[in-house]
Amino acid sequence: MNFLNRLPPLLPHIHLALALLLTLELGLVSYITSATHPTPSSVAFLLFTVLFSLLTLLYLTLVPLYFSRWHHPLASLGAAALSMIFWFAGSIALAASTTPYCGGSSVCGSANAAAAFGFVVWVLWVVVVVVLGRDVLEGRRGAAGGAGVGGGPKPYVAA
Repeated sequence: MNFLNRLPPLLPHIHLALALLLTLELGLVSYITSATHPTPSSVAFLLFTVLFSLLTLLYLTLVPLYFSRWHHPLASLGAAALSMIFWFAGSIALAASTTPYCGGSSVCGSANAAAAFGFVVWVLWVVVVVVLGRDVLEGRRGAAGGAGVGGGPKPYVAA
């Protein structure tokens, strides 16, 4: 059995893990924001990324269940891909602006933890984008009447 075929049933669990990690990340970034004046731009961007990702996660989980009329697979894929890009950029920016040796500073330790958890969140968004992208491509193949994305015959895949 292909590894990607086992991922869609795990998607709700990945969404739950994202919700927990986003809540943790929101707490860390909020603490850093409240403790530093002026707030560094990398921290402000990561705060925006957390809020954007929470809205994206709400869209990915609630709209297909309760408002299916407003759900579009490409919108889900685009929002998840934007979150993935934002998390990569935000985690890199925060990691580049902090030092690994804090000397007992709780703000510096929180920034390092936020950067580390940011990369974990990024990996989860990569998995979500891969699953959604695969579903979009399979949906297009099915809509083309058995033809592949390029319009040619669908390749034979042995079970």
